[in-house]
Amino acid sequence: MRVILLKEVKKLGKTGDVKEVANGYARNFLIPRGLVVFATEKKLLELKRRLEIETKKVQAELKKLKELAKKLAGFKLKISPKARKSGKLFGSITPLRIIKLLQKEGLEIKKDQIAFKEPIKEIGEYDITIDLGHDIKEKIKVIISRETKKAQIKRPQPAGRQSKVKKPRIKSSLKSK
Repeated sequence: MRVILLKEVKKLGKTGDVKEVANGYARNFLIPRGLVVFATEKKLLELKRRLEIETKKVQAELKKLKELAKKLAGFKLKISPKARKSGKLFGSITPLRIIKLLQKEGLEIKKDQIAFKEPIKEIGEYDITIDLGHDIKEKIKVIISRETKKAQIKRPQPAGRQSKVKKPRIKSSLKSK
């Protein structure tokens, strides 16, 4: 009996495969569990159309991932957190923080795509691997440097807005009547 697999079945095949199985195996085990349907002409045409649509989706996804990989190639991310004189950070740089900074740059990365073993806790340069899926991996360089103190700038007041000098009040002992 020819059947179309609706779900992956161990030792039989993957979703969408057309297989020849024993009648009893199909009627007593596979069909009642919703794992297969009979392979009729109508179902085979429907399967073919569904596979074409899925192929187009996968190709479009691959194209997007390749464009993202091109943007990530040679990308350097500079982070300046607060750090001790010894070079240890007062916090740590986690994948979530890197994702937020990449999103500010317009790069859509998910948490499970960034791979590093432990959070970054010291100043230095780190290579981070981003696994985009479909065997597309790209490395970015994360540069951690000590936070620089911002220079305070004293701006001169514009000519029309000079500070007013207060005139002293004089109290008179004469009362007006």
